[in-house]
Amino acid sequence: AYEKESFVHDPRKRQCTLASITSLTFDGDEYVGFTYAEPAGHLLPENLDGKFVGGA
Repeated sequence: AYEKESFVHDPRKRQCTLASITSLTFDGDEYVGFTYAEPAGHLLPENLDGKFVGGA
């Protein structure tokens, strides 16, 4: 949404985990991109592994 582009997913069907982190990166006042991390991703049960998409 910050990039003013349409979502590649349907936000109404979005699934994310408790510890997902999306960070916006700036160079001074200029937005230069974003990163996505899931620091506790290894703790997800195997049956849920792969069902969550980073940045979705």
